[in-house]
Amino acid sequence: MLAAASCAGTASAQLRFVHHFGDRDLGGRNLGQTDLADLDRDGDLDFITGEQRGRIFWFELQIMKNFVTGRLLWMDTHQPLSNTETLPRPPAFGVPGGLVPSETAISLATADAGVIYYSTDGSDPRLPGGAINPTAQVYDAPISIESNTRVVARVLRDGVWSGRNEALYVTEPISLVVTEINYNPANPTPAEIAAGFADNDDFEFLEFRNVGTEPLDLGGVSVTDGIAFTFSSSILPAGERMLVVKNPEAFALRYGLGHNVAGTYDGNLANDGEPITVHGPLGEVILDFVYDDAWYALADGEGFTLSIIDGTAAPTTWNLAESWRPSDYSGGSPSSSDAGIAPPADSLRINEILLDTSHAAGQRIELYNASTAPIDVSGFYLSDDPADPTKYRLPLGLSPILPDDFLVLDAATTFGAALPPSLGGGELFLRSADASGAITGFRTSEEFTAAETEVAQGWYVKSTGGHDFTPLELATLGSANSAPRFGPVVINELMYHPLAAGDEFIELHNIGRAPVSLENWSFASGVDFTFGATTLGGGQYLLVVGIDPETFRAKYSLPAGVQIVGPFTGKLENEGENVELSRPNAVSGAVRVDRVNYNTSDLWPIRPKGIGASLSRIDSSAYGNDVANWAAGIAAGSPGWGNSVFDDTPPSVPTNVIATVQPGNRIVLTWSPSIDLQSATDHYTVYPNGGLYATVSSPTFADTIVDTNRTYAYEIAAVNTALEESSRSESISARVLTLISILPLSATALWLRFNSPVDAASTQNISNYVVPGLDILDATIDVMGDAVVLTTPPQATGQVYRVVVNGVTSDNGAMIQPDSQSKFTAGVTPGLRGEYFNDPVTSAQPNTDSLLPGNLVLTRVDPLIDTGPTGLAWPATGSPAPGVNADYFSVRWTGKVRTLAAGDYKFSVQASDGMRVWLWPEGQAQPATPTIDRWINSSFNTFTSPFIALSGDTLYNFVTEYYETTGSASAFVRWILPGQAASAVIPASQYSLATALETTPPQVSSILVSS
Repeated sequence: MLAAASCAGTASAQLRFVHHFGDRDLGGRNLGQTDLADLDRDGDLDFITGEQRGRIFWFELQIMKNFVTGRLLWMDTHQPLSNTETLPRPPAFGVPGGLVPSETAISLATADAGVIYYSTDGSDPRLPGGAINPTAQVYDAPISIESNTRVVARVLRDGVWSGRNEALYVTEPISLVVTEINYNPANPTPAEIAAGFADNDDFEFLEFRNVGTEPLDLGGVSVTDGIAFTFSSSILPAGERMLVVKNPEAFALRYGLGHNVAGTYDGNLANDGEPITVHGPLGEVILDFVYDDAWYALADGEGFTLSIIDGTAAPTTWNLAESWRPSDYSGGSPSSSDAGIAPPADSLRINEILLDTSHAAGQRIELYNASTAPIDVSGFYLSDDPADPTKYRLPLGLSPILPDDFLVLDAATTFGAALPPSLGGGELFLRSADASGAITGFRTSEEFTAAETEVAQGWYVKSTGGHDFTPLELATLGSANSAPRFGPVVINELMYHPLAAGDEFIELHNIGRAPVSLENWSFASGVDFTFGATTLGGGQYLLVVGIDPETFRAKYSLPAGVQIVGPFTGKLENEGENVELSRPNAVSGAVRVDRVNYNTSDLWPIRPKGIGASLSRIDSSAYGNDVANWAAGIAAGSPGWGNSVFDDTPPSVPTNVIATVQPGNRIVLTWSPSIDLQSATDHYTVYPNGGLYATVSSPTFADTIVDTNRTYAYEIAAVNTALEESSRSESISARVLTLISILPLSATALWLRFNSPVDAASTQNISNYVVPGLDILDATIDVMGDAVVLTTPPQATGQVYRVVVNGVTSDNGAMIQPDSQSKFTAGVTPGLRGEYFNDPVTSAQPNTDSLLPGNLVLTRVDPLIDTGPTGLAWPATGSPAPGVNADYFSVRWTGKVRTLAAGDYKFSVQASDGMRVWLWPEGQAQPATPTIDRWINSSFNTFTSPFIALSGDTLYNFVTEYYETTGSASAFVRWILPGQAASAVIPASQYSLATALETTPPQVSSILVSS
């Protein structure tokens, strides 16, 4: 922190730190090149845990950037000059920065007094020390943007500069893109190592291309985040490519000479993926994306590069895996195009295999085209050995596999002895190749297990969209796969993370009718246990436990009829693992009977993760290795009998929420029903403005207690029978459009104000207004957008007119309540006499010197008592009116209020500090006791009167007094109409002056009378 003495001197000296700090590059480009950032580009160091984890430093840096940038903005607009002065605020730009048409006019404005200085060359109008930059211009007319331009502006007031504001306007985006990334190159060859290049990072490169139709001058273009490089002035012709490399000598050794290399970058391309940002000379973002090593394994250390598919696509698509592909060949294609000769990723799959068979064709392998275009697999390679990918090459001249079609290969006519996959399990690989036999950039593989004779294995798509390669019910080579094969003994329940005093167990269930011998069956993964001479009857359950079986039986009071075996060795991992039940097979040794690969991701139930519940299979006869078939069991589980599941998977999030404003100040919500696959949706919860409001059983809700002065943002959540609540829906906003005040501007003009911005077309349609006894000649929307000025023939002074409004809509489509109406008296200004007093500053408040004539500084007509933004618009902590103190002031409002319907009314005040109200019939003296008496210091609170019986459409005398000490100032007078539950601010149309006043022309918020 600076010492006080160091801040002495001129305002510019006092602000040196603010302006210097504000002019630093907060985009992270300087920070991104620190030694700290380069500690480990391939797996950053977590400085809290000491662990190395991918991209942690980058994310921490982003958090720092966001905080510093926001804090700077606050400092640059709040830095104190003295106890009484503040910085002028930076100028506002009429058009936000970004892509704009050529010759766009940019206006600048300031809310403070002072002169706006600006530059269009990116320089600061303020020189170090506070002098005016000679290149800066005084703003006196909108700035025309002819080309890419950075406008920097400040306000200078009495020798004091504001913080700077700037915007970058782009009329012609720079047509430069990244087309190839070699972020984790193949390991160096012996020859490369001998030449001194033992690190595969030495062979990294980044390829750029000019995808425009005109040459590009790359001078000043820079690359940041992942690496750091700035281009010198060089011309890149249209369609041509240019490279930046990690090590020019290593690159030349591997790829040869003759490449268009711009230079050497600092840093490394992270092997686990990271951001890459390309900036133009003015700092404009040309391209900003994150590549990920999870996209394609071939590009992650196996020699292939990432190659963009469409260099003319939208810049946002660079973040998508589907926008990239592995290069055609190992090493990539620096300086040249990549034709994409290999099939797209996931377009071709090993779909089904049959290995243990007596069929004359022998072993068979089925390929499936999952794409929408034919795929020619002629010359592709099949192998079961990752170290020897070319064990068998498919014949040349094969017919392409059509979309959604199959190719079946068999040992008798194709792969024969060259590729006999092991009956005991392994992995099959399919690699693409060109006509010469060179491997290209497509690979797919599937792991397979041992299977029974004549049992096929193949693709099965699970509820998550992922797939298993699993035994199938039927061999269907050449057509769509059958359902998975499992059982009849299945894994039915797991207690993998019991409470401290609990015990793990695995429950098996025979879903068939016949008894099954389990002798020599075993768990192939998970725990270690082999069954002895055990038979499980049809429909029966069996427990495999980790402690002595009889101890388990006694501890959990299980009857003798429940079979329990054990103990197994090892334990079920709390973080998840693959639990697999196998039985012996004479040919392959063992075959899988059933399995479940559980984990602790958000997809799996929460309660089994150490809260005491088991993981229970929902449908024992459905496929087991799918999260959709598992739920949380009851507390302590249900070992030895049928599962009882706890539905801890919430329903789907409500969608298609629609809010409709209806007559009677009602907002009706409807939405699409939610779905709960485990149990059922029990009810819905409605959250207006973030707080719980109501529960409903069907997908509709009517909000009948609506404050017409508020905008409501509704969110809906669905709750199932286990009281698990879904995430909330997207917020939908609604507001009841109402007429809140009428102000006669003259004998021929009326000003009507609504409670929210209105649609210009409906508001200016004169047929939407009826004033009995007067024609509407014109309707013009107010510049503020929430009011309209109606022109009429001359009005009869003293006559009461009624204005009826229909058909006006808000700017978001809400229709005004039918027959919305209010009265005004011609020649009589509505509102209240507002008298503002500057109180003596005293610790005793309210003090006896408040509201005295000698302290009166302002008298005016206030249309209503609502100091919020839709009313008098008092600032939160500033002066409420010219000449009035920001703190220690009082106000007295005097006039009359006209009731609506007859009945019991309630009045309330909301205020910071003191407020009191008197209401009494005309012709009577003001009562000594206020209707509401809250003449005390306090924070913002609400006080409400008892019910008061009032006549309908009748004027009552009305006085309100208010005082404010320090802090924020606010005051509201509201009423609750007969038969209503919600309160509302008394509208201006219901107030009138007790005596006439000489007024100046009206302002929007009030009418100044005297000062």
